[in-house]
Amino acid sequence: MSVKCAGCPNGIKGENFMVCSRCPDRYHYTCLNLTKHDFVNFTKEFKDTWVCPSCRSKEPKRGDNSNTPVRGSAPAPTTLTKAVNSADHNDNANVTLRSKTRTTSTANVAVSSKSCSCMTPEILREIIREELDKKLDTVLSGIQSKLTTIDESLSLLNSEHEQIKVDVEDHKALLKHLERENEQLRNSTKDLSQRLQQLEQLSRSNNLEIQCVPENKNEKLYNTIQHLGKTIKCTITESDIQYCSRIAKQDPRSLRPRSILVKFNNRRLRDTFLAGVINFNRKNPSDKLNTAHLGYAGDKKPVYVSEHLTPESKSLHAASHSLALDKLT
Repeated sequence: MSVKCAGCPNGIKGENFMVCSRCPDRYHYTCLNLTKHDFVNFTKEFKDTWVCPSCRSKEPKRGDNSNTPVRGSAPAPTTLTKAVNSADHNDNANVTLRSKTRTTSTANVAVSSKSCSCMTPEILREIIREELDKKLDTVLSGIQSKLTTIDESLSLLNSEHEQIKVDVEDHKALLKHLERENEQLRNSTKDLSQRLQQLEQLSRSNNLEIQCVPENKNEKLYNTIQHLGKTIKCTITESDIQYCSRIAKQDPRSLRPRSILVKFNNRRLRDTFLAGVINFNRKNPSDKLNTAHLGYAGDKKPVYVSEHLTPESKSLHAASHSLALDKLT
């Protein structure tokens, strides 16, 4: 047989009730106008010394004695019992706080008594609301923390992006400056190269290059040049020649003999010698200057006399000669 609540006609189930320390009456904590939070926070010592409203109303009162026990059969003022933890109050600190007396009819009290329950919808809503608030607070705290982290990351990325933009602009300006400087250097190099080539060619103004003359270990190049002068009717003495020697081949794989470099004392003599070769070849188109004219036995092989050109000029001369031959054919 279940024990009934002294404050309502419903039975008491579970452990959510208060027991008076002076009488055997038991009360739902909701019938005492207490919340679940208050009931849970009560200490065991407080619950063991708790006095119900009925027993408390029987005590002699020093002041107003208008309190009545909690009963469901008779009209009674609404009672709100506010209990606090034993950490803040001692065993005798059971204070019963009462709201203003509200007059209700016997019928209303009876209906209220019959509808009283240990777990009302309001209590359920309050519990659910508290749990949802706790959960929501946790979720919102996590979201806020993540948003703060994201905001800091975005701020860092934005500052880095701005710095990158500044660096890019600086690099663009530097690149333009380097391009202008490179163009100036290229033009200067081209100009210097042309001037150097002119100076190098000018330094060869007294030189002639004689090609395809057979090589001989016992050859005397000065005698060969003098013999060539007699052939073209341009008398040359040994004192007219400042320098005479064989020069290295541009292409080591070539089978042609090394050319002879002749440096005359002055440019006028060189030009006279070159003009004599050109006139000789012009007057003897069928028997142009060859090895037989220089006293070499065997097959006749042509001998060429030209200005001593720089490597760049030689390449240009060869390209133009090849192009001319292509045009003729």
